[in-house]
Amino acid sequence: MLTMILRLAGPHRDRLLAGVGLRMLDGALALLPVLVLFLVLREIVMPGTPGTPGTGDGGAGWTPLRAGLCMAGIVALRFIVHGASVRVGHMAGFHILKRLRLHYAEHLRGLPVSWFSRRDLGEVSGALLQDLGNVEPVLVEKLAAMGSAVTQIAVGLACIAVVDWRLALLVCCGFVPAALLMWWVNGRLRRRMPERIRVLAALTSRTVEFCQGIGVVKAFGIQGKSTALYERAVAAHRDVNLGLLRYVGAAATLYFTCLELGYAGLIGFGLPVPGDVPGNMTVGGAGGVDPAAFASFLFAAVMAFRIYGPTHDLVDLSGFMHQMRTSGRRLLSVEADVPLPVPPVSAVPADSSVRFENVAFAYDGTPVLRDITFSIAPRTMTAVVGGSGAGKTTLVSLLCRFWDVDAGCVRIGGVDVREMREEDLWRHITVVFQRFSLFNDTVRANIRFARPDATDDEVVAAAVAARCHEFIMELPEGYDTVIGENGASLSGGQRQRLSIARAMLKNAPIVVLDEATASVDLDNERLIQEAIQNMVQSKTVLLIAHRLATVASAHQILVLDEGRIVDSGTHAGLLAGGGRYARLWDMQSTVRSWNPSEQVGGASRQAFRDVPMSK
Repeated sequence: MLTMILRLAGPHRDRLLAGVGLRMLDGALALLPVLVLFLVLREIVMPGTPGTPGTGDGGAGWTPLRAGLCMAGIVALRFIVHGASVRVGHMAGFHILKRLRLHYAEHLRGLPVSWFSRRDLGEVSGALLQDLGNVEPVLVEKLAAMGSAVTQIAVGLACIAVVDWRLALLVCCGFVPAALLMWWVNGRLRRRMPERIRVLAALTSRTVEFCQGIGVVKAFGIQGKSTALYERAVAAHRDVNLGLLRYVGAAATLYFTCLELGYAGLIGFGLPVPGDVPGNMTVGGAGGVDPAAFASFLFAAVMAFRIYGPTHDLVDLSGFMHQMRTSGRRLLSVEADVPLPVPPVSAVPADSSVRFENVAFAYDGTPVLRDITFSIAPRTMTAVVGGSGAGKTTLVSLLCRFWDVDAGCVRIGGVDVREMREEDLWRHITVVFQRFSLFNDTVRANIRFARPDATDDEVVAAAVAARCHEFIMELPEGYDTVIGENGASLSGGQRQRLSIARAMLKNAPIVVLDEATASVDLDNERLIQEAIQNMVQSKTVLLIAHRLATVASAHQILVLDEGRIVDSGTHAGLLAGGGRYARLWDMQSTVRSWNPSEQVGGASRQAFRDVPMSK
């Protein structure tokens, strides 16, 4: 456990250990008032004891005034030590958490997209939220608190043993069965805590899924089905926690009972009484109670009562530690996943040309692209068309190095993208995805995200070129309007045009348009097409499209089918060739000219059904 904590602490481990050490010192200082009380009590009941006034040996003289001053000094010292422990420990904990959050965010950013596609949203978000949330209290407070509790127990028992080892044995009688119960509970927690973390991640996923899909749920009237998934996740979370409670709750009750019985044993067998009482470990004597034995018993009783408090705390602290152990292992397992290789030196492309050379790629063993070879000359447009699942978006992912190819290579300006650092690669590429991503921030901040050092005038110029300046000025605060999560307050076309404005502001030499007009109406499509024409001037463009009318002006058109290039050429040449592209064009032309109000059941609908989709 400590090894894992120190590994997570990284460069801040010394500061973390210093905070724990100060907290342990504070725990030891917390016992000093009991020791002072014992010395004063011994002074009262045993005035002739060596080291006390009246013996002539220069004793300290535990007068009430001196005892009070000593207590005040202990309080002042504890104030300083405890304050320092909180300051040092908490600062170390929060610095560690900051480093971990940034480190794991950077690590996740470097992992291939395939890593995320194989995992549930709750598992990914759990790494940054739940697992780090479970680690936080341990690093900030609980580790130091456990160190303080263990120190108080060890020092307290040692002090009792110095005064009377028999009383220390009586106090320990409560600890032995309690320690065995703690060991048993820890074993149960180790086995069941991973399941608790798993069902919590599943509950998080179902909650996010339910909230994100609430519109679809209402539209299709499937509240029952959607709610059932959420309810099952809630029930699983409840059942796991109740299962833990059955073990931990009963064991904790027995644990506290053992401690209290140990205290009862101390009184029953350690309290000095007059005469010789069978079973009593301290002998009173015929004339009355031995003052030394009575003073020792009071000290042991008060000290035992003082250290039983931290002993109770160990139960809660143990739960935090086991939760942290499971979360720490999950974090370290994420860190063990290998990101895409980073070259020691980033190569510099000669120009903005793009070339795929004998590229092959498979996803989870299923081939997606096979022997793909083509080139895009600088400042030309190449369009890629084909049916759903043909591999068009995978081409974009390989160019952006979301994945690495299984065979062949992808080059920019003659340089393999694997030989470029990520930041250098993205300086050459800008992408407008079909699924745009906007942030819960102002319009200005969303556009400026592509280039944080851009001036306000450059932001406005990009918005004008992207045909979104007019609707921005109609917003309540113009460019300073907060648009909500993923631009919730805007229409789909407006959000897409903001994405294009962001891409235009970046001004990269290579532009990738992945179905940029697939989900918008005709008016927005016209505006987006105008924005795209403004953006792609003097750029190398890779255009992914379903609507063939948007690719007719491309210098080169590639037709993909089942991961292979089955046709290539210009729009006119492909139509003249009568191949797959020509059939797709005829099909879409038929659909555009079909008027269901004129021929509801006639030849037009039959012709539409007879047009082959991919053959």
